[in-house]
Amino acid sequence: MESLGPWLALGLAFTFLLFLNRWISQHLQGLGLLITNSQKASLFLYFLILFPGILIHELSHWLMAKLLGVRTGKIRLGPTEVGKAGYYSMGSVEVARSDPLRDSLIGLAPLLSGCAFLLLVTHQVFNIPQLINGLRWGEILSTLKAWAGNRDFWLWLYLVFTISNAMMPSAKDREPWGPALVFIALVALAGYSLGWFSKIPPSVVRLTKEWAIYLAWSLGFTCCVDLIWAFLLGLAERFVGLITGKRVIY
Repeated sequence: MESLGPWLALGLAFTFLLFLNRWISQHLQGLGLLITNSQKASLFLYFLILFPGILIHELSHWLMAKLLGVRTGKIRLGPTEVGKAGYYSMGSVEVARSDPLRDSLIGLAPLLSGCAFLLLVTHQVFNIPQLINGLRWGEILSTLKAWAGNRDFWLWLYLVFTISNAMMPSAKDREPWGPALVFIALVALAGYSLGWFSKIPPSVVRLTKEWAIYLAWSLGFTCCVDLIWAFLLGLAERFVGLITGKRVIY
């Protein structure tokens, strides 16, 4: 059970981040609707606030396609209605169809680049694991106060917020995942049945566990950052609602 600890922590952090992403997406658009009283204007405001994350999302698709040798076309940024169900896309990249594996990797690219950015910020900018493990509670509070006095601190928090809320693959990104997941599951089942997993070197197992721990720290820190922004967003929505006398029903 101990060996599963890092993976359980990673799964919990990722699940909570998904929940936060959904809540923030709904209420950020709701706040825009209260301010502008226009769906299109609220979507444009949503796009502007999350622009850095949306840009990285689309560039990740484009770069992965280039690396895999898949033909690409135009990159479009901005709210665009897709289909007749009232769904809006914040950006898109024209990518030619290839095989399920490459299509799956192209769809997964924003999540990979987003996690890489969060790992970098958590461990190189804020050094969260060392802060938590090496300092007492009072020292942590003093460190947070010192960070808050740094102008770059709020910029990094904003970038963490925008990238974490734009890195999740869309429904279209996930379309080719079915065959790829079935293939991976069959390979994993065959490997387990043939005893391949027991032959994996301990150093490789240890390395994957360490990376799972690092990523769990990063996603946990990201959840804390998003909780701060969600709290501020909730206050702003409540304040604007009191002024306008309106309320968004979700």
